[in-house]
Order: sequence, then C-alpha cells, then structure tokens
Amino acid sequence: MIRRGKRKSGRKKLENQLTDLWQQIVKLRDNDACIWDERKHNGPVHAHHIFHKSRYKVLKWDSMNGVTLCRSCHFYLHHGGEREFDLWFMYNYEKRWQYLVEKRHQLFKVNMYNLTEKLGELAYEMRKMQGEV
Repeated sequence: MIRRGKRKSGRKKLENQLTDLWQQIVKLRDNDACIWDERKHNGPVHAHHIFHKSRYKVLKWDSMNGVTLCRSCHFYLHHGGEREFDLWFMYNYEKRWQYLVEKRHQLFKVNMYNLTEKLGELAYEMRKMQGEV
C-alpha cells in the first residue's frame, strides 16, 4: 500500500518561501532585537506584521510591514496592546508608517506570476542587506 502524503501546491510552496524570506529580512534588518523594548533577548524574536497580512495582501511580504518583537511584547501586542504599539510606531517610524498607509489599499493579485516576482524582489533585498549587491 502506497501512502500519499498531502502535497503542497506550487503556489503554497512559493508562499511559504516568501514568508520565510520575509521573516529573515525583518530579523536581519532589526538585528534580531525587539524594536519595542529595544533589548536583545535570549529567546527568539518574532517577525510581526504591522498591518494585518490577511486584510492587506499587498503588504503581506513587504519588509517595511514587519518588525521584530520579543515573545512578551508580541504577546502583549496581540492581547490588548495593538493600539499602543501603533501609536508608538507612528511616532517613532513616521515615514515608514506613511508608506504603509499609502500602500495598503493597492491591489495585489495573488497568482504564480506575482508571487514569483515578489520572491525575486525579496531575494534581491536580502542580497543587498548582506552586501552581495
């Protein structure tokens, strides 16, 4: 008897690659430190979307829409601290906030072509951050 595992579609694999690369870029840019309490923690930091990835598809894999948070800050943010974080972020990262606000309503059709193009953009951004470009 041959067991067939669930196969991921090409699109799902591409989305997973995008998410992994997005997280790596955000963590590298923020030096693996929590930007909210500005400390380097012993535990892992989490890559967090500023604007909800499910609501704003165009920002889902935009590195400008990501920040790193320690476990406790990430937990606090998702359990009542979202408004406080947004106000803090608007004040401390005003230009980035404006960019996100302006871009969030652009259309992004999730298809293989656009996902492949976005993967190329993120791969280039990563190489640039690592000094390879």
